[in-house]
Amino acid sequence: ISQGFSTMLGMIILPYLYIRIREKKHLGIFFSSPVELLPMALTAGIVLSFMMVNSVIVEWNANLEFPAFMSSFEEWARSMEDSLADVTRTLTKFNSFFEFVLAFFVIAVLAPIGEEIIFRGLIQNELHKASRNIHVAIWVSAILFSTIHMQFFGFVPRLLLGALFGYLYFWSSNLLIPILAHLVNNGFMIIALYLYQQKHSELDIENSEAVSLPTALLFTIITAGLMFYFRNYFLRKRAE
Repeated sequence: ISQGFSTMLGMIILPYLYIRIREKKHLGIFFSSPVELLPMALTAGIVLSFMMVNSVIVEWNANLEFPAFMSSFEEWARSMEDSLADVTRTLTKFNSFFEFVLAFFVIAVLAPIGEEIIFRGLIQNELHKASRNIHVAIWVSAILFSTIHMQFFGFVPRLLLGALFGYLYFWSSNLLIPILAHLVNNGFMIIALYLYQQKHSELDIENSEAVSLPTALLFTIITAGLMFYFRNYFLRKRAE
């Protein structure tokens, strides 16, 4: 509940007030482009497919070893990682269905809305205006998105996820798309955790073991194909 209130205040209400008071605009500027059912379905497919690809990066980053001269940093980073892992386990230990619903709302609904407003709606758009280069804007906002989570042994996969959200937003011009993508990512993990804890599934989402390389290659092709179709869908819409 406290996490939900802090997310609501810090990532939704305060950014809203900033946009309304300082920018003299409203959140609707991020949702002005219409979105149909097909791109929403494509978004879900892209995220689920990308999870398989990203599992290889997750395993590599989780087992990353730093050179000897960075041993102090590695110890600090591991300690920080363990502390945040304890917090995550606390937030995702479900003793009842109500706790699952509450966690799903906070982690899979509020967090995606707030983080996408800040990192894609505000930061990416401002960086795009300043740099006039969308790729710089997407990747810098993705770096900031990953950095703020303070999990160095999950930095790269979260960076790639942030970049994916950034491109989906740029192509669609509607913040609903990256919010949906973020929701699918977080929601899938929360549901998988709940089912595993209730012994309804053998899928342990906390296991960082990657899929096989042939499987990762197959889903890389699928993800790229879906993203190519998604991008062209909106290019055709703008040309009509």
